[in-house]
Amino acid sequence: MKRAGLTTQDTQVQTLLVMKLLQLQRTELRGLTYGDLEGYVRSRWSRKAPLTLSGAADEIWRIRAEDVVQYLSRQAMRAKRSSAAEMFESIGGKRS
Repeated sequence: MKRAGLTTQDTQVQTLLVMKLLQLQRTELRGLTYGDLEGYVRSRWSRKAPLTLSGAADEIWRIRAEDVVQYLSRQAMRAKRSSAAEMFESIGGKRS
């Protein structure tokens, strides 16, 4: 039986995320939210989540502000493309 990795729903992982969030807010990303950081971690762990709390802690503490900014930029671009496509369809355009 394959063992599942940790998730962002685990209380101890959430505590680590809050600690990292406070560090990033204090040093570089004042406007960062818990949801932003959690989304970044979920995207990273969607392929391979750590199996141990120490592994999760190591990954969370290695997160750099630049990594989160890149993730948020990609998310914003996807949202913009999606809303533009929806607007095009709503005025009678057809998707290819």
